Amino acid sequence: MDDVLERADDVLSESRDRMRDLRPAQANRSLSDIFVSAGESRTAGGQLRFRVITEGTPHELHPIVRDEIARIGNEAISNAFRHAKADSIEVLVVYTGSRLSVTIADDGVGIASNVLQSGRDGHFGLTGMRERAKRIKAEFSVASRQGSGTTINLTIPAQLAYAVHASGAGRRWPWQPAIGDV
Repeated sequence: MDDVLERADDVLSESRDRMRDLRPAQANRSLSDIFVSAGESRTAGGQLRFRVITEGTPHELHPIVRDEIARIGNEAISNAFRHAKADSIEVLVVYTGSRLSVTIADDGVGIASNVLQSGRDGHFGLTGMRERAKRIKAEFSVASRQGSGTTINLTIPAQLAYAVHASGAGRRWPWQPAIGDV
């Protein structure tokens, strides 16, 4: 019965995420604000510590990149709250001249190695995060051991992430069609 209830919760959560995906992008919101909202909505009244740290000077992000990173981060945060049994979750967003990186770490129970490799039957969280990262040409990694927490790291070169970059005047992102390709 517990497995059925857990699966029902997962289906409901995935449905909410899909509905959110149909809405317009969270325009004009920083990644940090998006992640703070994701954590605050889940920590109300609880003992779990959640914080978002931003390092470097925030840059305006390409809307597709911002949306995909927000969805990856929200999925990671959601999974940490639902499955990690953590005391704390921390999100680190780092802007540099050469890259943007996002790290979500918890001190929870970790993820079994077989789940890290192929996911859980009927769940698409890790697979979806990997696919989203690949779509925006980002590096994606998950480090976890049972009993030692989980760290998810996403890194994308600045010239792809930032809406305006010193070396990128007039460039075309790899996921955008060239004029005439449409």
